[in-house]
Amino acid sequence: MAKRSLRKEVQEAVRQSATRLPPLPLAEAYWEAGLEGELLDLLERPVTLSIPAERLLEWENLLRRGGPRAHLRLGEALAQCGRKEGLSLLEKLAESQADKDPPLALTALGHLAYYFSETLLGKDLSRARTYLEKGLELVPRVKPELAGRFLNDVARVPFAEGKPEEAARLLEEALRYLPRKAPTASPPFPTWPCFALSFRVALGRGSRPWREP
Repeated sequence: MAKRSLRKEVQEAVRQSATRLPPLPLAEAYWEAGLEGELLDLLERPVTLSIPAERLLEWENLLRRGGPRAHLRLGEALAQCGRKEGLSLLEKLAESQADKDPPLALTALGHLAYYFSETLLGKDLSRARTYLEKGLELVPRVKPELAGRFLNDVARVPFAEGKPEEAARLLEEALRYLPRKAPTASPPFPTWPCFALSFRVALGRGSRPWREP
């Protein structure tokens, strides 16, 4: 009885702190307090939550009960950890949300293009190319920063296909969309500046300094 009463007090304290806590510690507080409904509501918001994939998979059963954005987070986490069912989740979202929620669909397409151009889950460049092309159709329907993040991710596809000129064009277009201080899309490709510089040298474009977004 006392334990149950204490749990309620903890939950109430977490609820009262919700407006003061940043999203990431708030998510952890909700989980530890057993406030699963509140956690799902938070995970459905279009906010950046840098939660490690391994941690998200600890919440897998909960995320599967959530809506599209919870499924998006789960799909990426599963793919990042080498589980192919993550790709199936992302494919369903990309198809079902294209008209309802273009930003969410574009994010799913970016993840699909990225992971199908990698060896972790079995490289399939034809599918990666399909998702790249589908995503390009949605780019005009989303905010510039999201468009830039998508282009940053999918530039890996032509690079894997042996088309450095196209990869360089996509990357340069991404820079035009991304705000100066924006981090690259997740999953990150932190060595893109080095690749872009190599592209410039290979294409005879010189080596002007890289401009961080």
